[in-house]
Amino acid sequence: MQNVQQVTPEIICDELKKEIDINLNISDFNNVYPLGKQENSPLKIEFLSYLKKTTVLKNAKKLKGKKLSIANDLTQKQRIENKLLRKHLYLAKEDKNKNCYIKNNKLYVNGEAYSTEQLQIIENIDDDPVKSNSEPGTPSAQTHNKEEKKKEEKGRILKPTNLLKTKVSTQSSSTPIENKSEKKEITKQTERQTDYDKRKTRSGSTSSSSSVK
Repeated sequence: MQNVQQVTPEIICDELKKEIDINLNISDFNNVYPLGKQENSPLKIEFLSYLKKTTVLKNAKKLKGKKLSIANDLTQKQRIENKLLRKHLYLAKEDKNKNCYIKNNKLYVNGEAYSTEQLQIIENIDDDPVKSNSEPGTPSAQTHNKEEKKKEEKGRILKPTNLLKTKVSTQSSSTPIENKSEKKEITKQTERQTDYDKRKTRSGSTSSSSSVK
C-alpha cells in the first residue's frame, strides 16, 4: 500500500478484495484513520457491522508472508492479558508441552485451562520468594520451581561437605605426627629395657664366676 496518510476507504476496499477476497463497501466503515504521522503508521478501521469485522479477521491469515497484516484492535487491559497468555504459552512450549494453545482468552496446556487471573496469581507467586513452591502453577512454572529448589538444596549440601573435607584433611595430617611420637616413646622404653636386661645379665655372670673360684 502507499503512504498511509494518503490511503482512502476506497483503496482499503480494493486492497482487501485483492488480498483476502472479501467484498467491502465504504458504507461498512464507521471511521478510518492512521495511528501516527509516519508513512508506515498502522491504520485503524472501525466497522459498523460486527459480522463484517469478524469476517475480515478470520480471513486475515491469508495475509501470512505478505507486507500487509490485519489484527484486532485491543484495549490496554486486553493487550496486557494477551501478553501474559503468550508469555506462558511460550514457556509451556519451551518445557516441551506439545498440546498447548490459546483459545477464548485462556491458555490450554495438556487439556488443562488457565485463565488470565490464574496466570497472574502464578506470576505473583514466582515474584514472591516467601511463597511456597507447592503453590499451583502451569507445568512450565512447576518445572522452573523444582529446578530452583534443587539448586538451593545443592548449595546447602555443598557447604557442609566442604567443611567436612577440611576437618578430615586436618585430622589425617595430624595423625602421622601423633603416631611418630608414640613410636619414639615406645622405642625409648624398649631401649631402656634392653639396657637394663644387659646390665642384669652382666651382673649375674660376674657373681657366678666368683663363686666357681
